[in-house]
Amino acid sequence: MIADVILGSAAAVLLVAYWSFCRSAALKLQSKVVPLIEEFYADDSASEQEKDSIHWCYAASRLWIFMPLMALASPVVLAVAILSKRGGNVASEVAQRSAAHNEIMDCLIKMCIVRNPLTSMLCMHVVFASIALLAPIGLLLDRLKSIPNPMTVYRVIAATLSSRDSRKAHAH
Repeated sequence: MIADVILGSAAAVLLVAYWSFCRSAALKLQSKVVPLIEEFYADDSASEQEKDSIHWCYAASRLWIFMPLMALASPVVLAVAILSKRGGNVASEVAQRSAAHNEIMDCLIKMCIVRNPLTSMLCMHVVFASIALLAPIGLLLDRLKSIPNPMTVYRVIAATLSSRDSRKAHAH
């Protein structure tokens, strides 16, 4: 009985110590990201869309449910990107973002991971599994678009034959 109380107390102390360690580490990252956000908002070259993106991501990353919701949304977002053939546009949009925006987003994700490491680990597994399942489908669908249909094959053959006949006729 006394051993159970001691073991339970030790487990409770370890849990609180783990929680406080994670929160203090996340607080250090949060104190690093806040000046970056202030500088980003003061920058006139940053677009309003990027500023809104930073605002909503910062507000959402403060909640513990942010990573689980993103993990649950990732298969849907990937499937919509594949089916709407918008995946290339997303990659170009990400490449066009400023370095400051990318640094802030990186710090926000690190803050989420450090604040809730166990939840984040499980969520990252869900995201990676959805990428592993949907990436081959996306590759397959992109390859299917490049396979010519019979009409395209006919046009290529007709263009080749007609250009050959005109070259023979004008050869002197």
